[in-house]
Amino acid sequence: MKKITFLLFSVLIGNQTYADIHKMNADIEVWSATAAIPECAVLLSPAAGETGVVINADLNNLIILNWTAPLFGDPVISYNIYFGQHANEMYLLGSTSDFSFSVDGIFPNTTYYWQAIPVGADGPAEGCEIWSFTTETTAAIIPDYINNFSIEADGWYRATGPLNAQVTKVIANDWTYFDFGNQSDGPNGFAAYINMYNNGTPSYNWFISPLLDLSSAPLYLNFDIALTSFRDPSASTFTAEEFVALLVSEDDGLTWTELERWDQNSNINFEGEATLERTLTQTGNTRFAFYSYISENSESNIDFFVDNFRVTQNLAIGEQEKETFTFYPNPVIDVLNFSASDVIKDVIIYNLMGQQVLNKEVNDLGSTIDMSGLPSGNYIARINSANGMKSIKLVKS
Repeated sequence: MKKITFLLFSVLIGNQTYADIHKMNADIEVWSATAAIPECAVLLSPAAGETGVVINADLNNLIILNWTAPLFGDPVISYNIYFGQHANEMYLLGSTSDFSFSVDGIFPNTTYYWQAIPVGADGPAEGCEIWSFTTETTAAIIPDYINNFSIEADGWYRATGPLNAQVTKVIANDWTYFDFGNQSDGPNGFAAYINMYNNGTPSYNWFISPLLDLSSAPLYLNFDIALTSFRDPSASTFTAEEFVALLVSEDDGLTWTELERWDQNSNINFEGEATLERTLTQTGNTRFAFYSYISENSESNIDFFVDNFRVTQNLAIGEQEKETFTFYPNPVIDVLNFSASDVIKDVIIYNLMGQQVLNKEVNDLGSTIDMSGLPSGNYIARINSANGMKSIKLVKS
């Protein structure tokens, strides 16, 4: 029983004498003696701060919370179960009269917070502690890693929350899977994609890769992207109210660094294009993410696609391309010579920061490009031909 004690003073309050106040106190004592608010439950498992908690994959990634009744206090009618990925953002999962509660849809490598709050005849217990636990860790993938998103999820997961703020993993968000570039018979087939439109509030959606072990450096990243109108294989553009960014995390998602952004200044081929091959500087366990933002003021309805995500120990465009494309010398001293079996439209040279340093229009089967004015170092050449785009790694001596 919760007993409420009042300190009363022997003074006159208006027309009330000490005897009046004494009677009021007695009435309050009778009322408070019937208030039934229980003490807190005794939490059992997962234990406070426990790590490596096993998920039952056969039962939709399930874990079970366990506790016992309070040691003292009033009778318990039921228990309210609060649960979440952040201590300041737990939500009511449900109520039960049992001493256990099953929770499915649990993610690996994730910390969760929980409470089992006893509820009595006059309300829930107060001031009960919050316990946390961390689920089992999945092994990092050692590249080569290639994902064409032909299988939904396939190790990737979704999340919500603003960039550089509190992010919550979710079962589903606006990222999903559809025909690349809305081309039902296109060469890329299935792809990851997000439909970006105004739903009345700002939208913050994440599509996050499995953990990758990048210790076998050097490693290279590239993937294909496309931007179209909604469910239509036609060209579209971003406005100032939306963007998609490529992010990287070396602390399993605690912090993220932006590597590239596509916004109103980007011109993305609606039929799809390979991104500039990037030399990765990360050397430990790493995650990548595609983060999309659209404001409540947007009037867009566009589809952004990602496909053929590759982290490889060799450039994705490598030996198999040399039969149709030739370049020499490499390392380059001053002039790069190149030729192809298809007409080359242009050649663009980038440094490893992704900055364009040279651009030459060709419209022929071969040509040269003068690199004598560039500092020594590594570069990427993007060759746009009538048959597509190819990338090669160059060394300028």
